[in-house]
This record gives sequence, structure tokens and C-alpha cells, in this order.
Amino acid sequence: MTDTVILSAQDLAEITGGTWSVTSNIPEFLRISVNAKEIQPGDLLITTNLEQWPASRTSSETQRVLDKVATMGAAALIRKESTLGGANVLRVENTYGALQAIANAVRDKSTAQRILVTGTEGKTGFKVLFAHLTSEQVSLNTKLDSKNMDIGIHLTLANTKQRHQISLIEVAVPHLKYGKRRSHIVKPNLCVITEIGYEHLAKHGSVENLIAAKASVVAGLQANGCCLVKSDPRYYQKLRGHILAYGDIPIVTFGHNADDYAQLLNADFDSELLGWEVKVRIETEQYHYFLPALEEHAPLSSVGVLAAISLMGLDLSEAVQRFTSYQPFQTSGRFYELAVHAGSYSIYDQSFRSSVLGIIDFFKVAARLKPRSGGQKILVLGPVYDEQEYGSIIWELLPPSYLGDLIQQAQFDKIYTIGNPDDFQECLQGVTAPRRHFLHPKEAVHPLTEYLRANDLLMIKGDKLDEMILISTMLREQA
Repeated sequence: MTDTVILSAQDLAEITGGTWSVTSNIPEFLRISVNAKEIQPGDLLITTNLEQWPASRTSSETQRVLDKVATMGAAALIRKESTLGGANVLRVENTYGALQAIANAVRDKSTAQRILVTGTEGKTGFKVLFAHLTSEQVSLNTKLDSKNMDIGIHLTLANTKQRHQISLIEVAVPHLKYGKRRSHIVKPNLCVITEIGYEHLAKHGSVENLIAAKASVVAGLQANGCCLVKSDPRYYQKLRGHILAYGDIPIVTFGHNADDYAQLLNADFDSELLGWEVKVRIETEQYHYFLPALEEHAPLSSVGVLAAISLMGLDLSEAVQRFTSYQPFQTSGRFYELAVHAGSYSIYDQSFRSSVLGIIDFFKVAARLKPRSGGQKILVLGPVYDEQEYGSIIWELLPPSYLGDLIQQAQFDKIYTIGNPDDFQECLQGVTAPRRHFLHPKEAVHPLTEYLRANDLLMIKGDKLDEMILISTMLREQA
């Protein structure tokens, strides 16, 4: 087989301390997996159990699962010592330990450079854009979803192939100790911190602790490596101090400043083409490109990606040419059309994820967008003031009066709010648009269906955890 896992069957036995049930004709493996429900032909499945796997809710070490996996064409299994049957089985004492050992061995054997990306926001967007811009000049190993905790990190490392030149690994850092540990798992050659927002602030306890946690990803940075960060005046000096606490680590910045390694020189929004005309400087060279994205932060975020591409020694001129075919990932929001009556209406769908900085960004986008001739601009706004996520400081981070000003400036013709009505009373006091309120997203779907007409612009802001994604999902199904 081609494009197989770096480690041979013999390597796997030695690394895990396991024993194969057969000693010859063991096939090569196309992928290492831990999900029995998504098994593919050629997979090496590592089974899970409740005793050894952190936070595991189900076990795949049952005869029923093993029989099903065999019929799906899995090349082999790694499972705990037991009496369960099955051909091509590598029996080990600890299957989670086996995954860790395999990931470490592949990481150390591979010649791929490793990029660790973290931040409170922008991690997945960074991966998606980096992958798109470099797809024609480098073989990249990454997962474009948000599986960014220990198991996902180990799996990404374990699936590094011989052809891969770069592994791009997203890492969640809910606490300083996790950042340190996961950095030592990845052993990055480049650390990227995309943004310091306020998500999970209640868990961190303070903004200072949050910044220290993000900085901890440099703990495992390899020799000659560096850390790429945004020169945001809100937090840069504190972030820099926490990074340098781990040693004399080179810090590379992107931002608006003349002394940044990568600088955003200019960004003009084109309301017809729905994107940005962007001019940047990377080191001493300038580049101009059209970025098909709506978000206020998109131009500067793209500068960060170009900076990382440059630091990895790739061709920036070739990368810049690929901006025109870029499509944002669903976590960044989508703009699309849905049929209605004798025409269609537009949706700017940001129902996947909500955050303080994201909400501010959303309404700045809303102020620039207009419906087509004869249409109305309609807002659906989900829960905003989540004290469980941010603590009571959320009311200071996003003052209701400021949010109200943003909403009013966007000039909506109709507003639908979802959730606790008390959360919207103060912020909507000065807003003149007529509005309706619903306790649950599903309740708003039928009224929206009845109200929407051709050429309207519907803008949805919310979080999938509040089930706001149900609104756009149900509207698409009806259309």
C-alpha cells in the first residue's frame, strides 16, 4: 500500500510492548484511528475502554464492535489483553498508552516541521487558511476540525506520513498546565498564538492567568524555533513577558506596526464582491490580494497566516495567488442564498460560535452589509451575556450600551432575540427597529419563514451550544 503509517508492524509491537496475534502477512496501515464508528478500509484501530481512556464514555472493546470493525475492512486492531477473538490483533496492556507511544515515535521519526497553533479565537480559521494557501507547494498533515485536546493531538501526530513536510496541530489551552504538557507532546518548531480573547475567562480566573496559559505553549519549543504572535496593544507586552519566562525565545509579531515582521498596510472592504482588498508587508516585500471574507478581523488574520508561511520558508507569491479561491470554514461564518417565493434571500450565518470579540466583529460587518433592492435587513441574535463562560465581568467586557450602539448603527429593519429576555432589555433600549423575542431558537423558525421575502438579508449571530445553528439548518431544509 502507498501513503502508509510510518511505523511497521514490528515497530508498533516494540514501541507499545505488545504482541501480535499473527506473526506474518500483517498488512501496512493507511491510518491510525480510535473511532470504531468511522472505521475505513486499511485502518489500524486502537480500541477504547472506560478504565484507561480519559473522559471516555463508551468502550469499543466488545465482541460486537470488533466483529463490525472486521467487516468494515480494518487492517488490524490494537486492544487490551483479553479473550475476545479477532484476526490481526496487537494486544497491549494499555491502549491509551499505546496511542501516546505511537504518536511520540512517529513525531520523532518524521522529518516534518511542526507548527503548534493556539489562541482563544482563530485557531481553526488559521489552519484552514494555511492549508488552502500552501496546498500546491507543500504536503501538509493537519485536521481541519477542532479536535484539539490530548487524543486529537496524539492522533494528528500518529498520522504523520513519510510524505508530509509540515504538521499543523491545533492545541486547546484551558489551563497553564495543559499548555505546557501539550507543547511537550507536540515539540513544535513554530508556535502561533492567533488571538487573546476572553473565552473560558471564568475558568482561568483572570485575564492575566489566561495570557499566561496561552504563553505556556512555548514550553516544548525546539531549538531554533520561534513564537508568532499578534502585536495587539491590549495584551502584547504581558504575553511577551510570559513567553520570555520560558527562556530567550525569539518572538515574531504581526500587526499594524512598522516594526512588525508582518504588517497590514491597508484593507478596503468591497461591498459588491463581499471581501477585502488587502495590502501587506512581509519582512521587506509587499503583497496585494483580494480576500473573500466578510469579517472585520479577516485581513489582519490573513497577515498572521502569511507570516507563518514565510517563517516556514515557503513561497509567498504562490500562496497569495490562492486567496481568490478561499472559502471560510463554518466556524468563521458563511454567506449564502436560500430560495423563497419568486426569488432568494441572503443569509450571513454566524450561528456556530459566539464570543465577545466575535459579537463586536459581527455587528461591524452588519453595518457594512445591505440587502438587495427592495429587501430588508433582519437580525436574529442569540444569548450574549454568559456569566458561566466569562464570569460577571462579561457586562464590563461588552457593556449593554455599547452593544446597543453597535446594533443601532447596523440599521436593522427587524430584530429577533433568543434566550433570556432580561439580557436584552438594556442593550435594546435605544434601538428603534421592531423586535420579537423567543425563548428557544426553534420557536423563531416559523415566524422567520413567514416574514422573509426575496432580496432580504438575514443575519444570524449565536452559538451552537445554545442550539442557534438549528435556525439556519431548518431554514435550509425548508428551502
